[in-house]
Amino acid sequence: MVPPQADTTRAMAVLELLAQHFSDEEYLGERKDWRWTSDTRAMSKLNSLRENLMKVELEIEARNANPKLHHRLGPAMLPYTLLIPSSGGEGLTFRGVPNSISM
Repeated sequence: MVPPQADTTRAMAVLELLAQHFSDEEYLGERKDWRWTSDTRAMSKLNSLRENLMKVELEIEARNANPKLHHRLGPAMLPYTLLIPSSGGEGLTFRGVPNSISM
């Protein structure tokens, strides 16, 4: 059975709100406050993670641009972006891996 249009519209609005990226969100490898630790080993590990995440992002973008991998775009011809580590800004960006998720 198909739900009433009002219920579907309400559910779509809630899902869109939950999927929004906000300016105060932190993404994998990001820290807005660099005073979170004074441990140089932890900072070194974070910097290493950030370098690896940049490599991942570049690899995803290179694969999206490779015409031999056209199947990655799907029938809608949209590039794969869901696991690109950086957000790309506020709103619905279809990319970015947050440090944590709560709903």
